[in-house]
Amino acid sequence: QLDQYRTNMAKGVTSASGGLSEKIVFDLPLAIDAGFSSALRTVLVEATTASWNFWFGLLENYVEQHGDARPYDSYETESGYRLGQWVNAQRTNKDNLSEDRVTRLDGLKGWVWDDLAAKWEEGFANLREYVEEFGNARPPTNYKSESGYSLGNWVGVQRSSKDSLSQERIAKLEAQEGWDWDERTAKWEDGFTRLH
Repeated sequence: QLDQYRTNMAKGVTSASGGLSEKIVFDLPLAIDAGFSSALRTVLVEATTASWNFWFGLLENYVEQHGDARPYDSYETESGYRLGQWVNAQRTNKDNLSEDRVTRLDGLKGWVWDDLAAKWEEGFANLREYVEEFGNARPPTNYKSESGYSLGNWVGVQRSSKDSLSQERIAKLEAQEGWDWDERTAKWEDGFTRLH
């Protein structure tokens, strides 16, 4: 119950009059105001629960606001909490997390353990949409999809990093209609073909 209360603290769900648990009773003099009681409750919860629950609550808030559990690396909440760094730490330390924490993270909409792989797949999905619409895998350098994805830039990065791509990714790219690793040569060949 205390862990859930800590998670709710991050989400702003707690109330000043709400109890922590049926097993915890605050017996304070009537002269003590609600602010003191609330502060005492906060100190008690922070001293007896893991901060992980608070951060998880912040991430749940992010999911509600943005639709996925993938804040960018330098993302900070309005309160200054570096949520992007915390998320990266969870991914890096997956093997050291309890099964319960792994399950809770897996349950969040859009959660991924390998963000780089997810970003690559997002770019590839945008490329496939482009191929379906235009019949080739050669978007202009400054091309952005309707959703604002910088596909032209992503394709340029893939071309320039061919030597570091996995064989699987190379094969997926080369399977797309009109894919070419050298954009200049492809443009020259297109021009030459039209000359005939």
